Amino acid sequence: VIALLDGFPPSETLNILLLANNRIGAIGPGFARSVPNLSTLVLSGNRLGSLADLEPLHGLAKLEHLSLLDNPVRSERHYREYLIHKASPEYFLCR
Repeated sequence: VIALLDGFPPSETLNILLLANNRIGAIGPGFARSVPNLSTLVLSGNRLGSLADLEPLHGLAKLEHLSLLDNPVRSERHYREYLIHKASPEYFLCR
C-alpha cells in the first residue's frame, strides 16, 4: 500500500504508471521531475481529496491519460475545470 506518491528514482524511460486501489493521499512535489516522460497515470481508487493534492501533476508535460476515478477529489467543486486549466493541450480526461 502506497500512501505518498514520491521518492521515485529519476527515470527517462517510465511512461506508464498503474497505481489503482492503493491509499495514495498525496503526491510529492518532485514526482514530475522523476518521471518526465510519463504519458499514462492511473490513480483510480485512491484517497486524493483536494485540488491541491493534484498540483504536482502539473509538471507532467507529456501526460496524455489520467484516471482519477473513485477519488474524493472528484467531488470537489470545479474539479474538471481545474484539471483542464492545469493540463497540457494533449491531456485526456478519463471519466
